[in-house]
Amino acid sequence: MQNLMPEPPATLLPAHDEADAALAAAETDGGDEAFAEVAARYPTYSA
Repeated sequence: MQNLMPEPPATLLPAHDEADAALAAAETDGGDEAFAEVAARYPTYSA
């Protein structure tokens, strides 16, 4: 069956390069404290 209702456009969040870099560093560090620090420094970052 084909959907005849239009779909809304995708919601794209703005990129945050500093938070991405901090999250990548936390992944290589591997500790929960590293992830908690990223979350504390960038509380509005959704990744």
